[in-house]
Amino acid sequence: MKPADPRFEYIPDFLSFEESVNLFNRLEQVDGFHLETGSCKLKPSHATVQWGPRQAYLSCVPMPYRVGSSGDIPDWLMPLKLRLEAKYNCYFDSIQVNKHFNQNASVHPHPDSPPGHICMVYLGAERDFVLSHIYHKPFAKVHLHNGSLLTFFPKDQWRMNHAMPRSKTPCGARYSLIFRYITDALVKKGSLDVQFSKEQKQERKERNLARSAEYEAVQAAYRQGGYEAVDECLQLKPWTTQKAVK
Repeated sequence: MKPADPRFEYIPDFLSFEESVNLFNRLEQVDGFHLETGSCKLKPSHATVQWGPRQAYLSCVPMPYRVGSSGDIPDWLMPLKLRLEAKYNCYFDSIQVNKHFNQNASVHPHPDSPPGHICMVYLGAERDFVLSHIYHKPFAKVHLHNGSLLTFFPKDQWRMNHAMPRSKTPCGARYSLIFRYITDALVKKGSLDVQFSKEQKQERKERNLARSAEYEAVQAAYRQGGYEAVDECLQLKPWTTQKAVK
């Protein structure tokens, strides 16, 4: 029996044309973009800059194609971050910006590891995004417009792959700004690797529990007291205390 389709939301006109042009031009001025891939076999067809925590790579991804954090989220992106947080009532600590250069750029099918909402603001050349059940055929093709927003919802992003095939039509550059909450557990080396031994599987299970516990604690703090409560929560790390008590 086919499972229910994972939830997602697509808003084609999330940004106005003027907002889209201004943000695209601002990104064109950014230094620090670096060729990047999350694939162990495919060569990169895009460049990336990361602000906020950067989740770990699979160990097989070549070192020259990995990107680290460029520091805190810049002030000029905060209005967009605040707008998304207000819309979905959740807190983001990370923005990954991918620049796909032309029609030959692609995204290989994969799920996202971070918990919670994942929001992608899209700028530039129009492209198709394909969503599929991890073990089933595609269930949606989303034609991404300049200034659009594509959102994956908590837990549903773990049940789907997303991909961007090469375009048959020549096109220019596109940017995707991806807003996530990246937990401490996801930053640790090897956190995404496939585990084989009993000990490794237990470590993976504990990391997943820590990932979810941190996420839930931080989001609850945000909903109760905003950024100030988030800062306090991240200092106290109540999820580590709860683990010790258990």
